[in-house]
Amino acid sequence: MTGVRVAVVDIETFASIEDLGFPEYHYLRTRGEKDRSDEELEQELALNPYVLQVISAAVACVEEGKITGVSVYYISSSGEEVQETHSFPIRYTPVLCLSPEENLFEAEELLLEELWQDLESAELLVTYNGQSFDLPVLRLRSMIHGLDLPPSIAASYAPRFSDGHLDLAQFLSCSVSGHRYTLEFVCRRFGIPLNKGRMDGSKIHDAFLEGRYFDIARYNAQDAIATAKLYLRLKKYLSPEFLPPPDPPTDNQLRHFTNLVASQSTGNAEFYDLLFAWFVERGVLTKRNISRLIDDLKNGRLLL
Repeated sequence: MTGVRVAVVDIETFASIEDLGFPEYHYLRTRGEKDRSDEELEQELALNPYVLQVISAAVACVEEGKITGVSVYYISSSGEEVQETHSFPIRYTPVLCLSPEENLFEAEELLLEELWQDLESAELLVTYNGQSFDLPVLRLRSMIHGLDLPPSIAASYAPRFSDGHLDLAQFLSCSVSGHRYTLEFVCRRFGIPLNKGRMDGSKIHDAFLEGRYFDIARYNAQDAIATAKLYLRLKKYLSPEFLPPPDPPTDNQLRHFTNLVASQSTGNAEFYDLLFAWFVERGVLTKRNISRLIDDLKNGRLLL
């Protein structure tokens, strides 16, 4: 994985019964022929990507075997960009939302746009429990807003290792039911220090209602940092020879890419057929990166 920009991603979300209209409230409370209490429904909403909203997203960048920086995008009713300097910089960028009760949906869209722009150059996304929560939430919320997504995220599934995503919770679970633990517990067992203060996941909802937006952002940053440190501890067990090879491009992708390149350059399609087949054989062209190259060629971001 040398030279690959690794982006460690963690999100925080918020959901409230008060934001539901009566039809949605009635449907979710009685769905599956079960009459839920408001307390039970509130707990379910916190995991429902159709209802919850992303209020903070942290990205820890890992390069050359170390954390080089952390970016946090978070909903706030006020504030300016803040940078903290530790052994690496942490940049907190508020996404302004003057009235979270009225404008949270619009602010979430801006936050997601900032996040995807930051992740555009990442070759590997690392999460903790991201296959079950973070990536499905980011995928569905972005689709609701009509945002463009990387092809591997837009797909209806996120493979465990391939297509640029590694879920450390899955990796450590050994696929055994019941053998998945919280990030905090796992980090303590690996001797990784945590610096979360008094905030924890159960307090995010109340903290957001109380306007403690920066406290949420700091908590989010610490989760991303802890996940990045865990990734670095496990990195030697994740060397390429132990991971499945990336998926090769489909025949249609390869044909489309070849024709695009040939149409924008002086070479002919037969020459590029041979060249790109050689690239595929050596793992240079993959299903993930050829989709990005095709998009870049079509949108004029890549000139030949």
